[in-house]
Amino acid sequence: MELISPRLSRVTDYENSINDIKKSIEANDHSILVEDYEIIALDNKHPDYKQRKEAKEAKIKVLNESKEFYSKEVVELEKAIADQKVSILKIETGETKVCLDSLNDLVNKMIKQDAYKQIA
Repeated sequence: MELISPRLSRVTDYENSINDIKKSIEANDHSILVEDYEIIALDNKHPDYKQRKEAKEAKIKVLNESKEFYSKEVVELEKAIADQKVSILKIETGETKVCLDSLNDLVNKMIKQDAYKQIA
């Protein structure tokens, strides 16, 4: 279980990150709709019409680029989740073997860290 628990924590962290990123994507989608509406609502007879329209189009371009970046991040995080789940499955099925000395060293380090925390 000591080998699986950190992996499960990572999976949860990755899933939380994906949810946060999806909220950002939704916010970008909303901002793009607002900017599109504002472009349509601009008074084309206004002296600054061209500059305002270009500024809003530039903002939409940045939002779309950000959305693409976020989408790529979601794909990477989903790959990382899949990797962690495969790793967990290998541990559960006994495919991944652990060196007993390494495991004992890890346990000793954890005991020392816990002792330091209790003292502090």
